[in-house]
Amino acid sequence: MRLFRSILPAIVVAIAFAPVARAEDKVESPIYKNWAKFAKGTSTTVKTISEFAGNKSEATMTSTLLELTDEKVVVEIVTISKVAGMEFKSPAVKQDYPATEREEGRLRQADGQLRTGRGKRQSERHRI
Repeated sequence: MRLFRSILPAIVVAIAFAPVARAEDKVESPIYKNWAKFAKGTSTTVKTISEFAGNKSEATMTSTLLELTDEKVVVEIVTISKVAGMEFKSPAVKQDYPATEREEGRLRQADGQLRTGRGKRQSERHRI
């Protein structure tokens, strides 16, 4: 009990002065910044062709800008895969990307990559 009474003031002071998320802690999202250059309705298509052990597969991913505001962009992503002559279309997925993101825990490497505090690698264009 004595130990608790002696530590309690230190805990109260630590909580009172704990860092609070501020607007200055936010940076512009690279994904938002990229899409913000284009008009609503703009799309990109990426096609990947793979072959392994004589089996050919193909994947086409189309991303379309649906909404652009000062706060966020909304992108719709549709993927079509072709495997063994059969075609599979995934349901459209809408993804929101905010204009700003928290900078906390991100470290920029010399190669232009970002790393989170846990060491995970993130590219400038895509965040997981």
